[in-house]
Amino acid sequence: MCISYMMKIKGNHYMSLKTISITLADEIIKIYSDLLLKRDKENIHYYPYSALKGYDILDIENSLKLLTALRVYRSKDPSENKQIELKKIAAEDGGAILIFFRSFIPDNAYKELSKYVYGTSEYRSKEFELLYTDEMPKEMRIHFDKETETIDSFLDFCIKSDRNDLEYWLKVYARLNLIYNNNEAVVKYLQFLTQKKLNPFGDYFQTNFTFVIKNSLEQEEKTLKSEIKSIAIRITGREDASLRGTYKNYELEPAFFTIAKNYLGVKIEAGENINVNEELFSNALKYLDLDIETLEEFHTEDINILLN
Repeated sequence: MCISYMMKIKGNHYMSLKTISITLADEIIKIYSDLLLKRDKENIHYYPYSALKGYDILDIENSLKLLTALRVYRSKDPSENKQIELKKIAAEDGGAILIFFRSFIPDNAYKELSKYVYGTSEYRSKEFELLYTDEMPKEMRIHFDKETETIDSFLDFCIKSDRNDLEYWLKVYARLNLIYNNNEAVVKYLQFLTQKKLNPFGDYFQTNFTFVIKNSLEQEEKTLKSEIKSIAIRITGREDASLRGTYKNYELEPAFFTIAKNYLGVKIEAGENINVNEELFSNALKYLDLDIETLEEFHTEDINILLN
């Protein structure tokens, strides 16, 4: 755990974090998810707040929103189907917020309830006294009285924001009232330079691209100082015919570019080495999902890629 992010306990609550990196957000949600899974498996009624290792409900909510922003960022210009998928995840995340208030309780209340046998009238009476106001968990009322933005609304904000804007993450963090540290969201820029269509060889089509990878936006005249690399992609005639018969949105040339962008994006995100001459011959369609994405025409504008 990143101990430097931990905040001191204030009264019976933990003070919310003032900044959260993408990596830490993922860690917080893993801690939370693991506890919920264990609760269901072992029939645990409540956890004390301290089980969350110092994080609180606002940290969890902000982490879910940061991961929402990341999904939108990686999808670039979400298609209608992709937006439906993103909204479904946001709805599930919203449900995860509600689950918190019936799964985690202040440590002093947890200690007090442990004195009673679960399920007895004495337990139920003390439970209601400690945790509820008018049949609503007290902590839930306190949280929602703060009128924090719903994850659905935050998703809409992210979708409407320009992901190619260098200030995208600055705006995301400001929306969450978190301090933005640009070292926490490391971005590289993939720029394609040329596309060369080759004549079919036997039973396949091939297209070659040249590209550069930059650590930050550079002036156009400096682009050639970056190492120019290439990628060759093949699609068989049989694959081409099958895709044409299955998907109305399929076209061969945009498919080549979309595959190249997705393949390189995955490798860059994972921090993998990109060879000077990449070849994608046997499993190119692995990087094409026509059910959820729109094909992209060749362009030379920078493509932002957030590192894992």
